[in-house]
Amino acid sequence: YTFSVDAPSSLGSLLNDHLELVSARNDPDLDDFQLQAIIKETPGAAQALLETEGYFSAVVRVEEQGEHHYVIKVEPGEPVIIDDVTLQLNGDIRQQADYRQRLAAVLEAWSLPIAAPYRQDDWSSSKRAILRLLTVDRFPLAKIARSQADIDPQTHRAQLLVELDSGPLIRFGPTNISGNKRYPLNVATGLADFRQGDPYQQKKLLDYQAALEQAPQYSGVVVSADMARIVNNEVPVDVSLTEFPKQKLELGLTYDSEDGPGVRIGYDYYNLFGKGCQTRERGMDGRYHRYLRETI
Repeated sequence: YTFSVDAPSSLGSLLNDHLELVSARNDPDLDDFQLQAIIKETPGAAQALLETEGYFSAVVRVEEQGEHHYVIKVEPGEPVIIDDVTLQLNGDIRQQADYRQRLAAVLEAWSLPIAAPYRQDDWSSSKRAILRLLTVDRFPLAKIARSQADIDPQTHRAQLLVELDSGPLIRFGPTNISGNKRYPLNVATGLADFRQGDPYQQKKLLDYQAALEQAPQYSGVVVSADMARIVNNEVPVDVSLTEFPKQKLELGLTYDSEDGPGVRIGYDYYNLFGKGCQTRERGMDGRYHRYLRETI
């Protein structure tokens, strides 16, 4: 069978992408009984999809026009408009000196303001965005304590309420390092921009991982904070390391249009003086240079 959708373009795309009447048209095992069942369910399924775009009074019909051609006709009605938004920020965050700034950031991140059309995706993404503002900075256990969207299909108006609970302020706990065998432990710990007792910040974990990845001693790094092991509001930091060997020798052939063929020799040592310092030596065509670089 064939089909068409008679609806505004944006809504037509939504129905084309998700309705079973559309996806089942090329099913070779579909019989007439199953097709009629799908046609009967299509208006309700279409109305549920349209509600995600804010159309709560849509009328949907499926009409057969010609032999085995079906038309999905949509009268969307008026979209629901946001009439009121209430955002509440509760918990230990209220005792923080920057509470007003945190609340202002939550309000700014909210993407469904008054007078905007209601969309389910915007409703969900707005809640995720404001919750993330808390979980990445000092309050990783924050949660949405209450979430409510009151929609009146008769007046086409919506009232939204979201209550955030910050939970307790979390601090960094001890740093547990595994995989460290060849180099002094302080090579890895010294690259962290935080200590036990500092307020938790996800950015500091990401910066720590980046610093370890750039260090010449390590070929693989995973840094994580295990929220399931929080004790006394401190979260332990787990660091898993894969180390490079302490030394590396490189041999190669070179060719220069003026000097002809040559040999390149390189030698790296990553634990000079037993302190994780790096020395690098290079030789090429009889010319030799050496430099020493501190990595910690």
